[in-house]
Amino acid sequence: MIVTRNVTALAATALLTAGLAAEPATRPAVEPVLKPDPKVTAIINGLGDNEAARLPAGHVVGEFNALAKRFKLDKTGPFSRDYCLKMVWMPDRKRAIYMGANHGTPHKINDVWEYDLPSNTWVLLKNPDYNSRPGFQKTNAKTLIKDGMAVTESGSPVLAGHVFWGVTYDPNTRAYLMMNKHAGAPKGATGLFGGPWLFAFDPYTREWTPRPTKPPHPFRGFGCSLDYIPDLGKSLWVNGSTWRHPGTWTYDAKTNTWTELKVAGPKDKEGRTEAVTAWDSRNKVLVAAITRRVYHFDIATNTWAKVVDGSDTAHPAPFASDYVTPFGYDSANGVCLLAKPAGRRTWNYNYRVPCELWAYSPTDRQWTKLAPIGPPSPNGNRAPCGYYDPDRNVFVTTWGTTVWVYRYKKAAE
Repeated sequence: MIVTRNVTALAATALLTAGLAAEPATRPAVEPVLKPDPKVTAIINGLGDNEAARLPAGHVVGEFNALAKRFKLDKTGPFSRDYCLKMVWMPDRKRAIYMGANHGTPHKINDVWEYDLPSNTWVLLKNPDYNSRPGFQKTNAKTLIKDGMAVTESGSPVLAGHVFWGVTYDPNTRAYLMMNKHAGAPKGATGLFGGPWLFAFDPYTREWTPRPTKPPHPFRGFGCSLDYIPDLGKSLWVNGSTWRHPGTWTYDAKTNTWTELKVAGPKDKEGRTEAVTAWDSRNKVLVAAITRRVYHFDIATNTWAKVVDGSDTAHPAPFASDYVTPFGYDSANGVCLLAKPAGRRTWNYNYRVPCELWAYSPTDRQWTKLAPIGPPSPNGNRAPCGYYDPDRNVFVTTWGTTVWVYRYKKAAE
């Protein structure tokens, strides 16, 4: 049961920080237990260098409420949603977590899922209980204010829109972190937290927690990125220089505090809005790709550098953006992989044909367009969601229960 209250940011922060300081002594079991599918295992184990495969039709499990069934999520899973294509790997659960909304069609809901590759199964972790698409307000759950942020009666964030690349997973506190839009509060609500609306979801308890923070904290802009950096034990938040109040910050989930990094050089060098990002564990840089440009952020020197400008016709680069191109770091081979819907190098894409696949080498600072062996990617009316699975060394793209996997190279013995 949710206790509703309007509190000041300082009081909320004090309560939260006390509860976050201690890391869980024991980790709960991963549920539901899912049995690997022998056909999927054979396909993944059989992939060679530069090979792709389409998996058999996937499965969907969970206890679905009326809103979920209304959109046939019990049959299709989440499908892909253009407010967020980023699936996030959870090293403790060995699955990828996903949430997000559409710009409006067919819905804008706040459900949470995880995908298990060995069993090829989507698991509903949290039912949707709010649809912010215009025309559906009369059927929505009651909205409340908790710790200065808008939530539903179940404690879920009211809105999952404009998430894009602003999600990550902190294994220290087993928290899926999501930066939310300042919207959805009941009319006339008071005591709203004025800083970034950061929420944490625990996939074990399946509960959301608002995380207001003491100043200083970053400005919440659309199209920003959030990535957990193992070398820091914190998450890196980038508000690109094409938005108001650009900045590069770290977030410590244990202490619930933000720290702005003193980036060397002018502010306009700090990444870009709408970029897809990935942590390169070999070179120790955050890779940020937007349109045909690539930026690196070096955590050792706190510096941004534009390493690919996109104008070099001798070295083509794909058009990258957080709403259309899944992106992941292949830790077995030290490259970033990107799936791009076909079409011009602009915002206009043709989703009815297979995706292009590209590899970016942070070491060489160069893109390579790939020609995978095997079936082309599926096609549909949306871009796929995606992530890199480090345990199976495959790049995974999903259109709901339709899943396409790719292996760049086998891991070195």
